[in-house]
Amino acid sequence: MRILLDEDLNTRLRHAFSERHHVETVDDYLPDQRNFAQYDLAVVVLRARSKSLDDLQELILETERVLPLLRPGEARRVCPPETREAPGGSSDLSV
Repeated sequence: MRILLDEDLNTRLRHAFSERHHVETVDDYLPDQRNFAQYDLAVVVLRARSKSLDDLQELILETERVLPLLRPGEARRVCPPETREAPGGSSDLSV
């Protein structure tokens, strides 16, 4: 699976994902798209406490769990364990 990370994030985060994913950085335009259903992609928004590598890395296991469940046009939010809105640590987003 191809994963696109915001260019403002620590580039070392790409190494936290398993080797089966191709991880790239992109500019911050992509998260501003509102109608993801028109594209052949799914979106995962990482809601970390901060942009620090440690805070972001704690979300990787849940992100890896969610990725195979997503279908094109879907969006999902992954939050830190203490702020998770739904069982399993992620919640659907309106797209």
